[in-house]
Amino acid sequence: MDTRIRWIRFGSVAAAFALAFVWQVWAGVEPSGSQTGRASGAKVVIVAPEAGAVIDTEEVTVAWNLQGISPDAAQSVAVFRNGKVQKTFTGSQIAKEMSCIITMGRGEQVVEVVVTPAAGREIRESVTLQSEASGYRALLVEKTREYEKTHTRVTNDCATMAEIHGDESIPGPAKKAVFEQFLKDRPDDRECRPQVEQWLRYLKDRENMVLVPGGTYRMGCTQGDPLCEADESPPHYVTVSSFHMDAYEVTVAQFEACVHAKGCNENFVIVTDQPQCNYGRDDRMTHPMNCVNWYAAEQYCKWRGKRLPTEAEWERAARDANSDNIYAWGNAPATCDRAVMNEDWAGCFRDKTWPVGKKPKGKTLSGLYDMAGNVAEWCGDYYHSGFYRSSPGEDPQGPVAGLGRVLRGGGWTDPAGRLRASDRHFGSDTNSVLTDPTTGFRCAGD
Repeated sequence: MDTRIRWIRFGSVAAAFALAFVWQVWAGVEPSGSQTGRASGAKVVIVAPEAGAVIDTEEVTVAWNLQGISPDAAQSVAVFRNGKVQKTFTGSQIAKEMSCIITMGRGEQVVEVVVTPAAGREIRESVTLQSEASGYRALLVEKTREYEKTHTRVTNDCATMAEIHGDESIPGPAKKAVFEQFLKDRPDDRECRPQVEQWLRYLKDRENMVLVPGGTYRMGCTQGDPLCEADESPPHYVTVSSFHMDAYEVTVAQFEACVHAKGCNENFVIVTDQPQCNYGRDDRMTHPMNCVNWYAAEQYCKWRGKRLPTEAEWERAARDANSDNIYAWGNAPATCDRAVMNEDWAGCFRDKTWPVGKKPKGKTLSGLYDMAGNVAEWCGDYYHSGFYRSSPGEDPQGPVAGLGRVLRGGGWTDPAGRLRASDRHFGSDTNSVLTDPTTGFRCAGD
């Protein structure tokens, strides 16, 4: 055979193999013999959420599987919402089964997972959802623009701000942006500014507050608790609406900020001859504010746009919705491992308060610290030893008068019995300086 013919045939075969290889790469098919690349029929399967699902939360978990392609062969995996990338994974982050959390918008949402292989075309899979979430990012822009367009033409800006504050459909970040813009635009405003500043302080505080879900629980003496006293009876069922509670007791630094802003009266709290009072001592700025009377505590909470909790709210929060809990953490004994208390020595051998939140073993399941010990906490209610015999069944506010105001939770000088969730105590509500270093407070909000 002619040598030229042999070379032509050889060249034709080589060209055919080359074209086949190029087609495989272009089509995303691994050359034969590859064990780690993408096989024919490679796809991504979104297993959650289901197509057509109605989402009513701000965030949703997207889960998917890679089929017909190994993780090593994927260069990247990206998750999109309505065409905008939300998450991207590369290298060792890529696995056969994956998931991530993305933030939802409002209305129809197209969630798409896109796999980019090291060679070949992208693999895509999408689901269309219907979101009923508030979509605060979109709402933030909407409400801010609405404010910018209208606030200069509205004769009563206070009413506009109050409407935004009272609109529960507007999430906190959107309200915060509007309030901050208002304060920036109106530095000399005297009519609305104090109220808007208060609302803004409350919105910022909400980041350090715990939501206590509403519900019905058994208030009063826990069955089988040998330390119950007469004023804890009779046990009775109470329904409480949802509310928020400060995760920590109010600190000296926080109260001092209120004094400096002239929101709190310093005359209520200055005690120079009581070394166990924390106010004015630079080394105790993170300790709970103590030696504080009921009026000063109420004044601070109002300055923050909040209030003192009712006695029923306080016990609901301390029991963590479990009526059988004797203590905030459950039924394990009260010791210095869980609370700042008097176990052989006051203050767990420190003879004073501790910085807030230093007993994590004693926090409630929902994340409230020092609900037992450190300082006893003021409630909004008057105290009456027989109130439980006639207490309303829904959101009780306490009696109309009493011996003083309710104190709950026990302090650093108290033994285990005072730290129980059902224990009731009271302090004088006279509007004068209080020298009791075991008394403090935290705030609640709706």
